[in-house]
Amino acid sequence: MSRFNHRNKWTQRDYFIRFMSTAIIIVVFVALMPRESVRTFHYNEGGIWDYSTLIAKDSFPILKSEEQLQAEHDSIVHYFEPYFLYLPETADSAIQAWHKTFANELSKEIPAHYENYITNRLIELYDCGIVSGEEWNIISDPR
Repeated sequence: MSRFNHRNKWTQRDYFIRFMSTAIIIVVFVALMPRESVRTFHYNEGGIWDYSTLIAKDSFPILKSEEQLQAEHDSIVHYFEPYFLYLPETADSAIQAWHKTFANELSKEIPAHYENYITNRLIELYDCGIVSGEEWNIISDPR
């Protein structure tokens, strides 16, 4: 006789008792679980916040002294790297103006091979970027 051919010794009553005990345990666990999500945060004053970002329901001012504001401003200005729009038509118009000036006024005073040299230098400079004097003064102002 095979070991798989024996009859099941469990009765319907045994299945019912197991089912009911499992259902009662599940009901007790669900009843004991908290109804609301309550977060407890542990933090140190002046320390790093370790949890996700919190957003206040109301807005409130954060008052800083003049020294703190000035230090933040100086830090921002120190690490700020400005960027500008690159306008290729500006380079084209400057090079055309150079050619006109050279042809009309400077061709008699400067040798002809300097025209190509200066044109190439203008192309290199405008490829790197040219900043107007007013914008440069704004950037370099140590305020």
